[in-house]
Amino acid sequence: MKKTSVNLPMLLLSLGSAALRKNKRRTATVQVPKQQKLSLILPILVPTAVLLVGGVVVWNNAARAEAIARRSKPKTIFVMLSVLVVLMVVGGVIVWNNAARAYPESLSAMPPVAAIELCDSVLIIDAAGRVWGKTDSLPSGLIVIRGIAPVDAVEGSQIKTAPDGEAQLLNMKDVLAAFEREHMVGYVSYLDVTHVSRIYFEYMGRFQVILGDSRNLQGKLELLAASVDAIDEIVGEYAMGIIDIAELHIGARFTPLTVLSSG
Repeated sequence: MKKTSVNLPMLLLSLGSAALRKNKRRTATVQVPKQQKLSLILPILVPTAVLLVGGVVVWNNAARAEAIARRSKPKTIFVMLSVLVVLMVVGGVIVWNNAARAYPESLSAMPPVAAIELCDSVLIIDAAGRVWGKTDSLPSGLIVIRGIAPVDAVEGSQIKTAPDGEAQLLNMKDVLAAFEREHMVGYVSYLDVTHVSRIYFEYMGRFQVILGDSRNLQGKLELLAASVDAIDEIVGEYAMGIIDIAELHIGARFTPLTVLSSG
């Protein structure tokens, strides 16, 4: 591989909405802790088991209905089956509510997507800012967050920052959620939210993307996907540089750095 310079001052990609094409990206594969898997399954598994058992009971009694009908009135059979159904539903609701109290975080848990490097450890979080745990080294496939300084990080709870860091925390959550929706998690190396009006991240190991603020995230990320396609077609698949999508109404501005060729 050798480097060759590109004689392009600045390539302005003015892409209309018709040219915007979503480029679905693969997501990172992250190992889910066994305890977290269990807490995710139990609130669903237990009520389901109760409903299935209740259904079997109702079915068995219905199967016997013909025999019972010979010596009982139809009204008696209907009341008996109705009581069984009501008990089954009420039991399922009670079990579900108890599971929701026992596992309040699990019902809305999301997979970990990012990591915050601390002085002596690495904090693993999901897109909502919920702490999954700590590790000694940075796991592969997670987005490294810059510009966030947690002051409280309890496993299973939302991370907290000092008052002057709340804006950065909110913007981080918004951007991470957008990355998940657009299937970009496995392609973003780091996200810097130090300055909330000039958020930027590294994409595909080739581009530094200037996001600007966190408004119009879906439109900006769709513009990014279309811009990368255009750059690959016009400049080449090995093009590297800076893509500025901060001003959605202007379009994407691409400043090439180098092009790697295999010749």
